[in-house]
Amino acid sequence: MARPIDPALQGKILEAARTVLAEHGYTGTRMADVAAQAGIATGTIYLYFKSKDALVLALTEDLNLRLLTAVSPKLAQPDFALAIADAARAALAVCASERDLLKLLYLNVGLSKLVEMTLPTYDLLHQQLAATLAKQMQAGVVYAYDPKTLAELLIGLIDWTAQACLIWGDGDLPMYEATLIQMLQRALVAGDGRQGNR
Repeated sequence: MARPIDPALQGKILEAARTVLAEHGYTGTRMADVAAQAGIATGTIYLYFKSKDALVLALTEDLNLRLLTAVSPKLAQPDFALAIADAARAALAVCASERDLLKLLYLNVGLSKLVEMTLPTYDLLHQQLAATLAKQMQAGVVYAYDPKTLAELLIGLIDWTAQACLIWGDGDLPMYEATLIQMLQRALVAGDGRQGNR
């Protein structure tokens, strides 16, 4: 009979992995190091995560879940110009609060887009955004584009902004955020639905 998963222990392991990965990088981290940091036996860690890759994917999934939780309610607002602004701000705020994790995932681990796209929350975020965009297009609030492609592009813009400002230090986040929001509102919100930067 399989041992039930203890969410508290799983969370403790992920925090330990985050600490060890930040200190030693992906290649320098061993599962035994993570177990020691968590204060558990090395064998116990394998009950929760089969490999170092599984730990990294779980950290990424957790970050994506926080992004989804922050962005989804913002997109549901009736004023779509405001929804765009609030969703972009929420996504970038989560990224800013998790700057160390972003650096870990992009610099130390080199996580590829292909891996990100296999995660359920990554797919769910794309699906929710595409559905919201399609609904707004049908209502005439948003200019007509392919909703799935547009969702990919919008998420890519937020991702690039977070990387440029928070990882590479190539831009001022408030300025990039304000410009991104204004550009998206002008490019997406049709006619009288355009209410400007908020």
